[in-house]
Amino acid sequence: MPENRPLVSIIMAVFNADQFISGGIESVIDQSYEYWELLVVNDGSTDRSGEIAQSYRDARIRYFYQANKGVSAARNLGLRNMKGDYFCFLDADDLLTTNSLSSRLEIFQSSQEVEFVDGRVNVFDSRSGETVREYLPCFEGNPFNELLSISEKCFFGPTWMIKRLENKSYCFLEGLTHGEDLLFYLSISRSGHYQSTSSLIYLYRKGHVSAMTNLKKLEKGYFRLYSEISSWQSVSSERSRWFHKRIKSIMFKSYLVSGNIFNALKVVFR
Repeated sequence: MPENRPLVSIIMAVFNADQFISGGIESVIDQSYEYWELLVVNDGSTDRSGEIAQSYRDARIRYFYQANKGVSAARNLGLRNMKGDYFCFLDADDLLTTNSLSSRLEIFQSSQEVEFVDGRVNVFDSRSGETVREYLPCFEGNPFNELLSISEKCFFGPTWMIKRLENKSYCFLEGLTHGEDLLFYLSISRSGHYQSTSSLIYLYRKGHVSAMTNLKKLEKGYFRLYSEISSWQSVSSERSRWFHKRIKSIMFKSYLVSGNIFNALKVVFR
């Protein structure tokens, strides 16, 4: 690999995704930027996910297996083994666009202070393939307070590319299956500059069984996240209270939309 070309590590946690994993892996292989490694972490799948992942003979693809411990533990295994100068995540049922890596690297190359780069995301229907929503970040600067507000100005999901720094620890809270992306970003963004590209970088699949469809688990994850950040010295009591109010509002509205009035009212008094 040429010395002036940074290596990008892409971490893919996989659990029973044999319907989709080929598309995800091939979207990485099709990148216009060639200097990447894909770390596929099979989190105890009981379907053909592992077999499919290991069928690819590209030397840039590295395969790992662990007994089922959840997405956070799987990503941590990838983080411990990555070699890249930059890293990002790709869920096994989602896709990267052809210029996903190159367009984000251009932002990094434009400024030494940039540590996190995001971009435009299209949400597509799993059945029809049609785009049902577009996310475009609209923030620049340190993202910590925006993340505490659960603001869509700089947060959609696992779409950031991150510059790997020696003085930072990169680790997900294991056992957390909902809100893990947000907590991870909060843990690494108390310092650092966020910027985004207007280019389309990520295709997010909607319309099949996913973590976000289980509202009770989402509620549990958010309040676990609240418990974690409330103990951080960098988070004032005022901001902690605001975060608590924000997650209650999100869950109240989510339960109402789902028709679950009882749980919507219960969450108000948490």
